[in-house]
Amino acid sequence: MIFYQPESSTYSRFSHLDKLIHFSLFFIQSLITSKTIYLYRGDFSYNIFIMIIFILTVFGLFTEIQQLYIPFRSFDYYDLFLNVLGVFSGVFCVKIFNK
Repeated sequence: MIFYQPESSTYSRFSHLDKLIHFSLFFIQSLITSKTIYLYRGDFSYNIFIMIIFILTVFGLFTEIQQLYIPFRSFDYYDLFLNVLGVFSGVFCVKIFNK
């Protein structure tokens, strides 16, 4: 999957599909991680909240950095921003809906 080069016809129909994918993947990942920890521990302390955000943000940064060394891929600040936005959104959803 990391060497996948999308067809140009896919991008001509959906101009920012990759941005939606970046946000969605990190949103789902942080949502599942946060919900699992919440169900396991029964609470959602500030330290856990920060730890989840930090770990998944660093993971998002590393996935963007590694794309510098993969053919047909490139580092993009907007992708990194949407990774972080997805992480925050997923964690906040668990925090808000589990009060």
